[in-house]
Amino acid sequence: YPLVWMHPRTKRCFSAGIAIFNPEHGEYFLKIDEEPKEKRYYLKPFAMETDEVIYRVELILNDRDGKFRRRQIVGEGRSEATASSNVYMNYGSKFKTLVLRLEEADERKNS
Repeated sequence: YPLVWMHPRTKRCFSAGIAIFNPEHGEYFLKIDEEPKEKRYYLKPFAMETDEVIYRVELILNDRDGKFRRRQIVGEGRSEATASSNVYMNYGSKFKTLVLRLEEADERKNS
C-alpha cells in the first residue's frame, strides 16, 4: 500500500514509501523513505472511538547485538471505521502528515 506525506494546509501529497500488511499479526510494516533501512516501524490498530479506529505507530528497538528488545510508541494514527479508509498518522514532522492510502489501493482493486 502506498504511503504519502500530506501537507496539512494545502493537502498536497508526495511519496513517502510503502506499507506491507501482515494478516497474521494484523499490522502494517512501514517502509518510510526518509528513515534509515535498519529502523523498523509498524502501524497497529489498538482502539475504537465512536466511528474511528485508533492506531499506534511503533518503532522496534534492538539491543547492541541487534536482538529485539521492545517496541516503542512513536506516533498515533486515525481512520474512519470502514474497511478501506485512509489512515492519517501524526508521526515525524508537525508540518506534514503521514498517510496510509488504503482508499486508493481499494479503488485500483475494484477497477
